[in-house]
Amino acid sequence: MRTFCVLTCPANELMADVHDRMPVIIPPDSYERWLANVEPDPRELLVPFPAELMRLWPISTRVNKPDNDEASILDVLSNDAGAEARLL
Repeated sequence: MRTFCVLTCPANELMADVHDRMPVIIPPDSYERWLANVEPDPRELLVPFPAELMRLWPISTRVNKPDNDEASILDVLSNDAGAEARLL
């Protein structure tokens, strides 16, 4: 059986308005270290991703239903469209 898990860390400044935690995002230059079974211990990579490298925009709440499986669900909505802010 294939499985996965989502590791979380405290939210960065961008995410803090949405939730107090966020998924750990491993930067590309640290992939090899994260996946290797050697020292140094990669636990120090379990930190908030820099907020300045992320963007936040409103999308449809339709994203909350798995049946809505189409690319347009991530289109940017205007604030007056009743959209909720979601991180992408």
